[in-house]
Amino acid sequence: MKPKTINHYLGKENFLLYREILSNLRAGRYYGYDITSVKYPYFQEVLYITPGGYIGYTNYGSSAVKNTLADLVWLIETIFKTDARGFLEKYSLNP
Repeated sequence: MKPKTINHYLGKENFLLYREILSNLRAGRYYGYDITSVKYPYFQEVLYITPGGYIGYTNYGSSAVKNTLADLVWLIETIFKTDARGFLEKYSLNP
């Protein structure tokens, strides 16, 4: 029997969304949200690539995980408590 892949567990749509997020991160882009209710508005990064090549995150604290699809899935589903679609609805991509 063939071992099940991450694609099997996520479903095709979620798998493609996670791949898109990872591709954008590896291209040097990052995800976050705008803070506009302050004197000097800014963009708060929540998901980015660290100088060491890891996927860094900020969500009630900060840390980093390996730069792999499996670790990105764990990060979004465990730390951000959502799936790829929910993450993309809540956070925007900053070039």
